Amino acid sequence: MGYTTEFSGYIEVDPPLNDGEIAYINKFAESRRMNRRNGPYYLGTGDYGQDHEDDIIDYNSPPAGQPGLWCQWVASEDGTRIEWDYGEKFYNAAEWMQYIIDHFLGHEPQAKAEGFDFLEGHTLNGTIEAAGEEYGDFWKIVVKDNKVGVVQAHIVYDDEK
Repeated sequence: MGYTTEFSGYIEVDPPLNDGEIAYINKFAESRRMNRRNGPYYLGTGDYGQDHEDDIIDYNSPPAGQPGLWCQWVASEDGTRIEWDYGEKFYNAAEWMQYIIDHFLGHEPQAKAEGFDFLEGHTLNGTIEAAGEEYGDFWKIVVKDNKVGVVQAHIVYDDEK
């Protein structure tokens, strides 16, 4: 079970991501974010980074600071956008957006101090609309100069007029 949310739109990235950033962000999104001794940026091995490696502390809990087990924000092929990967059951979408900005994409990415020298620093801006499966559950993720906010939306249907 779980709750399904659909997303539309994207966040613009300026300047565009380099090839290393695109590859890492997309691999990060493909991997299960398990609490590991190898650290929060480790991508794991095997399908979706889920091999049972000796460094795993807890298979079902993310590392401290990561909002969940799956980040479903990916880079576009040309590196100009961050967008939803269309995977189901994406939870904590706004928190994940802020996480990838703070750790990988922003002006002073935290992962750079951990040896991720390919990270260049970027400015992200844009709006992504979200629609949950419950009637009337609409909201937006708004990114302005690398800061993420959530705006609740209400749509008036014809039968409510």
